[in-house]
Amino acid sequence: MNRWIAVDWGTSSFRAYLIEDDVVFDTIETKDGMKFVKDNDFENTFINLIEKWLSKDKKIDVLASGMLGARQGWIEAPYEKAPCNLNNINYISPILIDNRISLKRVIIFV
Repeated sequence: MNRWIAVDWGTSSFRAYLIEDDVVFDTIETKDGMKFVKDNDFENTFINLIEKWLSKDKKIDVLASGMLGARQGWIEAPYEKAPCNLNNINYISPILIDNRISLKRVIIFV
């Protein structure tokens, strides 16, 4: 089964989508935007928001976009002009302590 998470973490809200076999299986929408993360504790905040989708014995890939890639966010990502070819983007990823997720890609589109 192809299972992964898509995330849009903006300034004032958090949206995540659990994708299974190319279908949105579940969603999370909260008002837990980047501006509400205390003490730059991005990883723990992120894990708490998606905890219900995590498995202790299997790593899940995450494709993230939004303000988490801003200078004041989790990790500063390069800006990409949309539309663009996703195969040619220089993605970046924060270093994670939690081994249940692989946050492979952070993107900001303008």
